[in-house]
Parts: sequence; C-alpha cells; structure tokens
Amino acid sequence: MESLLSQIEEIAKLGIYEVDLARGVWTGSQQFVKIFGLEKKDQYSVTEFQALLHPDDAADVMNYFRRCLDNKEDFNYEYRCVRPGGEIVYVNSRSKIHYSEEGVPLKVLGIKQDVTVNKLFQLRLKELNELDKRKNEILSVVAHDLRAPLAQILALSELLKICPPADYHGMIQLQAKSCETAMNIIDELIETAQLKHDEQEINKNLTPINPLIEESILRFRLIAQRKNITIKTSLCQPSEVNINARMFTRIIDNLLSNALKFTENNKSIELVTENSEDDFLL
Repeated sequence: MESLLSQIEEIAKLGIYEVDLARGVWTGSQQFVKIFGLEKKDQYSVTEFQALLHPDDAADVMNYFRRCLDNKEDFNYEYRCVRPGGEIVYVNSRSKIHYSEEGVPLKVLGIKQDVTVNKLFQLRLKELNELDKRKNEILSVVAHDLRAPLAQILALSELLKICPPADYHGMIQLQAKSCETAMNIIDELIETAQLKHDEQEINKNLTPINPLIEESILRFRLIAQRKNITIKTSLCQPSEVNINARMFTRIIDNLLSNALKFTENNKSIELVTENSEDDFLL
C-alpha cells in the first residue's frame, strides 16, 4: 500500500506533509521532498521551510497562514518556492489545521502539489491573450487612421476627372502625399508587429508643427470645398514641439477628417493651437 501511495504521489506530482506546530518541525513524504529539491532528512525546521518561499511571495504566505490560524480555517493557497538550486516551482497547498480542545493549533496535515507546468501554461496563455487583444486594438486604430488618406485619394480622384489640365500637377502631388501617409501607417503596423511589448519606443524630435498642420489642411481643403466648409486656423508661435512627426500628422488628419465628416455644409472649422512651457494644446 505504501508503495502504491508513493506511485500515486509521483504521478500527481504531490507530496504529503505534517507540521508539528508545538515543536516547530515538519516531515514529508519522499515525493514531498522531491518537489522542493531537498536533501532527505527525518524532519525539517519551520525556518528551513520559510527559506524555500519565493521572496516576493513569502510575506503573503505567512500572512495568509496567520489569518487561517486566527479564523480557524483550512490553509488553501498557491505560491512560489525556490529550490536550493535556484529553480522556481509553483506549489498548490491544501492543508488542514488541527487544534486542541482549548483551541490551540497543534499540527498541520496536508498536501503540496507541484503545479509548475500548468501554471506556466496559464501564464503563457494569458500573455498570448494580451498580445491578441493588443493586435486587435492596433488593427482597429490602423483601420481608422487609413480612412483619412484613402478619403483624400478618393476625393482627389473625383476632382481629377473634372479639373482643368493646369491643376493636374498639384492634385497628383496631393495624391502622392496621401499615398505616402497611407504607406507610413502600414509601415508602422509592420514595425509594431515585429516588436515585443516591452521594446516599443516612440522616437521624438523637436519639430515645427505649423507646417505639418498646414500640409494636412491643404490635403483636406478640396474635400472641404465639396461641402463648402471653411477651414480657419489660429496657430501659436513659436511652434516647435518634441513630437513624432508622423504620428502627429495622423492625429491632425484624423481630427480634420472627423470634423469634415460631422460638420454641416456651409459651416466652418477652426484649428487653434496653444504652446506653454509644459504643454501643447490643439
């Protein structure tokens, strides 16, 4: 029977243990000792056990144990331990605390199970879910950002059908700029997909923003003209701000695109900027 029990423990990766609270020592089965990578002894001190607790989990484990004693509850907890060789193991502890008739805690009987493989799988699955969520957020943002340059290209294509030949060059330049903006958005999507979450960094430079705003307005002016909407500006000076120029341009394009979309015909839109020592307001 003892041999069968040992086999069951090994298959389930769990070990039986008992703590003598009065003497401050505990004993464990062979599989229990194996879980923690300990040298086989007849008994171990509570201090030796506490030394196995992961430094980041030790205080929580001991506080939880004290609450179990105070409330006369069973000890059911999952935490990390560090084997003598430095390997981290996740342990699921299920234990019952026994008391004297006077309510004094005497001993703890229970099992500790090595759940490292399952826990690491759960953590990896959580990481993949977070990456999937992040991917969907990025795709949503990119899809929204692409609408502005594509709307510009579509509007310019319609105007090219009816505009005088003398205006072709200027409109084709605007189309090329809109195509460049769309390509930049796609390039940023590819770059972001290749980066790990903790590697993302936005490159910023001190940049004159008024020319960027004026270029965006120029690209949208023809769309505005179709609705007879006037785009007014009140831009601050000086206008240099520490920004990522491509991202800032996309913000302006999105603002103008939304403003033109939701502004009634024959109305006006005004872009106002303010620059202080700490903030830039648009």
